[in-house]
Amino acid sequence: MQSATDDQAQKPKRSVLITGATGFIGRALVERLKQRGDIVYALSRDPTRAEKMLGVACFQSPEPITEKIDAIVHLAGANVMALPWTAARKALLKQSRLGIADQLLEWSQKRAQKPKIWLQASAVGFYPTQAAAALNESSAPGSGFAAELCQAIEERSLRATDRGARVVNFRFGLVLGRTGGVYPLMRLATKLGGGACVGNGRQRVAWIHVDDAVGMLIAALDRPVWRGAVNAVAPHSPSYREFTEALAGSLRRPAWLNVPAFLIKLALGARAPLLLEGAQIVPQVAAHLGHSFMHPELTSALADLA
Repeated sequence: MQSATDDQAQKPKRSVLITGATGFIGRALVERLKQRGDIVYALSRDPTRAEKMLGVACFQSPEPITEKIDAIVHLAGANVMALPWTAARKALLKQSRLGIADQLLEWSQKRAQKPKIWLQASAVGFYPTQAAAALNESSAPGSGFAAELCQAIEERSLRATDRGARVVNFRFGLVLGRTGGVYPLMRLATKLGGGACVGNGRQRVAWIHVDDAVGMLIAALDRPVWRGAVNAVAPHSPSYREFTEALAGSLRRPAWLNVPAFLIKLALGARAPLLLEGAQIVPQVAAHLGHSFMHPELTSALADLA
């Protein structure tokens, strides 16, 4: 990965407005942008808390921002897996993504100098969860609520093209990092009781190290050739059993537990397919653009985190 010094030497200072900046990926991105000298603004429901956490100017809405903004990075969105998908929860999951996007689109429309870049967080939930062949960015979307949610936010972000922005929709896999996401809980559970496989273990896990997730966002900010849908995943999606064994091995613990599919279905309901099913997702666009991964292999990524 390029150093902050390399970044500063190659690119002029840029102003970036980030939603979801206090989240796992957002915090890492803010730090990287600050290190290389970019000007960062953030949207937060609690600007005072966010400013203390991030060390950048934070606002509840984009309306008070009068400075020129070169790029928008829309990472905000309530956790899809956190709670059952009741009607109210589905509405919140949509509003936390689409509502903020609408605010940003309306705000940018009023500005004389409109943002030229819009980077959008989507997810591999866009794709069918059961597919015989590997899926790339041109593959058809899946069905069900998760896929519909991804399609909705991608379609909304593309409206920024009408305002002159270059749009990149990042379909993130499972993002692995020490300070957020699912890895800390998986690490703790594995250290306490051993790795646990779920279901038959053959479902694929599309994943990416947080350093590579941020690296892709930085590359998309800097290189105009990045546009459209991009699978933000490592080159190989292991089976869940392989993932579990690799995680356990990195922590020097056994991987002997198995959670039957029916228990997952009882616990998660409509969310269960996101855990029990999974397809091989390939980062075809990133490969075509010659993007280099810091952690292309799961074993090295988990060794780094462990």
